[in-house]
Amino acid sequence: MKVALRKYIDSTLKETLMPLEEQARRGVEFVRRRYGATHYALYFQSYSNTYAPVERLKKIYDSVVDLYPWEGLIVSTRPDCLDKEKVELLSSYREKTGTVCVELGLQSGDDRILKAMRRGHDVESFVKAASLVKEAGLELCVHVLTGFPGEGRAELERTIAVINKVNPQAIKIHNLNIASGTPLFDKYLEGEVHAPCTKRHILSTAYLLRRIQSDIVIERLICETPSHRLASPRGFADKNNFLRSLEAFMIKNNFKQGDLI
Repeated sequence: MKVALRKYIDSTLKETLMPLEEQARRGVEFVRRRYGATHYALYFQSYSNTYAPVERLKKIYDSVVDLYPWEGLIVSTRPDCLDKEKVELLSSYREKTGTVCVELGLQSGDDRILKAMRRGHDVESFVKAASLVKEAGLELCVHVLTGFPGEGRAELERTIAVINKVNPQAIKIHNLNIASGTPLFDKYLEGEVHAPCTKRHILSTAYLLRRIQSDIVIERLICETPSHRLASPRGFADKNNFLRSLEAFMIKNNFKQGDLI
């Protein structure tokens, strides 16, 4: 396990340290070859992509924005790494890329759960950052996670309330994965916590979907962790099987996104 984890970390680090221009070139070549794509969006995905002074961020963004005729710029970050000046910088790229979308990690609308996650920000910080994004006319995608230890219906309801308050264009839903080498993994080994199974995540996802606006785009339903790092849940459905199972559950019960708004 340790050898496999070390190899994974080394390969991830190598990819991270690759010049951005090379990462962009490889990404474009891949989607051309795999999907026959002719339209591309530039996606700053991993880590907190506004965690630097504005002058530094501008140099980073500029280094790749001019490489291709991008038809969208997506920047993923944390709510406590965003301010008005950085939002204004992102807004300046709309002339070149058209759409600019900011992805913000909410994860939970309950401050107690956020503290247990060690997120380092509270719900108020998220709402303020989301408001900056929306007021600037940028698109907003919100990341949420269900099934964290201590989360029940009341906590999930708070998450739903925050989603509806900020009214994003899109959300990404994640199920809890317990990875080896984490504090949560230690608690898992002691039998104190477990990750929800496929059925439970279907129930939580359906519960959430029925209570948010019907026009919010659902960009993700589950997360995936490399098998050599994943401790729990094992045997969880893959993306396609989960989608089919969720659709079947919704259709069988005549449930629709937003039908309880």
